[in-house]
Amino acid sequence: MNRVALTAHLAVLLLILAAGGAPGRDEAVMEFIEADAELARADGELRFDLSSLLDYRVPGRYTIDESLRNDVSTAASVRQWEELRRSVAAGRDPLKWESPGLETVADYHPYAMMGVPRLLYGVAHPDEWIDPALVDGPRPRVSILMYHDIRPTSSYSTVITPGQFERQVRYLSEHGYTFITISELLDAIYSGGRGLPERCVALTFDDGWSGVYRYAYPILRRYGGTATIYVYTNYVDAGGRSISWAQYKEMLAAGFEIGSHTVSHCDLTERESWDGSGPKPPSGRGGYTDRLMHELVDSKLILEEKLNIEVRSLALPYGAYDSYVLKSALLAGYEGVLTIIPANTYVDADTNELELRRWNVTPSTSLGTFAARLER
Repeated sequence: MNRVALTAHLAVLLLILAAGGAPGRDEAVMEFIEADAELARADGELRFDLSSLLDYRVPGRYTIDESLRNDVSTAASVRQWEELRRSVAAGRDPLKWESPGLETVADYHPYAMMGVPRLLYGVAHPDEWIDPALVDGPRPRVSILMYHDIRPTSSYSTVITPGQFERQVRYLSEHGYTFITISELLDAIYSGGRGLPERCVALTFDDGWSGVYRYAYPILRRYGGTATIYVYTNYVDAGGRSISWAQYKEMLAAGFEIGSHTVSHCDLTERESWDGSGPKPPSGRGGYTDRLMHELVDSKLILEEKLNIEVRSLALPYGAYDSYVLKSALLAGYEGVLTIIPANTYVDADTNELELRRWNVTPSTSLGTFAARLER
């Protein structure tokens, strides 16, 4: 089939897809995917893989085993999850098919498109968001800083000393930076940056090490700061250098935020079985999609149940992700996803909440380097 014929064929398939519940729609989806791939080869382009979306149309591919969490949750996200399962079981499509262009995560980042999945899954309400393109004024710049643990002595590249951390927090305080949580950043994105000062910083801590509670928490309180802590639920109240549920509740009461870092701190992109070295694949039972959704959904549910909070964002372990992971996170109810790509966030119409970027702070990060990153 030549390029002109392929393009015409895709146009016909688009009409079938737009017909909603038209007979043969699933076959049309598969045919579209194959034709699109052939057109891409003809153009010499690399196009996004759309086929993974079909996994969510088969209930058995993403059911959650209740035994993986201790009991049936009453949290809002469970109701959302059960509704998603019922919708698919009843033959209703869990994804809104506006056009093939909206089926790739790469096309979700413009603000108007991001509104579609949010409304579909009840993550946000229409009156909560304002088109950032319509809001005048300078774009607020938010620096998201990534920390792990804080201890007086350590040889790990992810651990800094209390003294180094306090110097950084003091610098932020003395230079007029406003401390915000990731939820406050998400709310600002929905409102086009309104309500945010020009200079903002969001501190994040990954994993849930005790140094966050012992050192970072009191230092931030002294300077009127806050942070968002990303927790993998297998390492809560686990002894050693883990943080307890009671300590998390104390920090929440002081204005800190808790987000998900999955259940087991796995590589969410790893589809193969673990060979004993390197990051582990998603835990749980079943195929890859089952285990991926276990990591995304159950970590969210456990945190919501234990702490009586809403978990709105996810920090990716190892920073590992692909389009399938991002689409799955969206379906699991996350509004924001944090990567480890270094950059600042400018809040405007092009802000991509599914790939928020962070500066990694290490023992070798001088105060000069720290300050320079905030201004980029």
